[in-house]
Amino acid sequence: MKNQIPRLEQFDYTALEAVSLDAPSGSELSFQVEAIPARITQRVLVGLFHEKLKRGIAVAFFPATGEVCDLMSDGGVIGYLSNVPIIPGDPVACELKMSRFGKNIVCSVRIGGELFLYPAFVAAEEGTAFTAAVGQEEDGSNAMIGWFGAHIVVNGQSAPVAA
Repeated sequence: MKNQIPRLEQFDYTALEAVSLDAPSGSELSFQVEAIPARITQRVLVGLFHEKLKRGIAVAFFPATGEVCDLMSDGGVIGYLSNVPIIPGDPVACELKMSRFGKNIVCSVRIGGELFLYPAFVAAEEGTAFTAAVGQEEDGSNAMIGWFGAHIVVNGQSAPVAA
């Protein structure tokens, strides 16, 4: 069993697309993908982040135990998936969402239908692009995860949003 909290540097990932969240307050950025674990003992990364600024969402889930870890803001373990173990080759629906409220970005993560809250952050300067990414932990196995159905949606709302 893996017991150390992973870091972003431990992962190989593929950058898919970069999108800015510059719309007014109430706008939302969502990244959805079906990730397919290659091995039960290899963590899977899903992210929507700006690596150099250390902003955004990056999570890793461990198919063997269901552990879900924050890789971007040192949050450690943010929860556990209930339907584990995840069988290698079975797709896992993942959605990362950022909602803008003034300068604040509120985040959430949905993996396999289960919702996890993610640390919020203050927005970077205008024009900052967040890159969608999928990948796997470097574990010496050369096992590469699969993925399909990746897409990013940006929704802007001009009306105020109340909580």
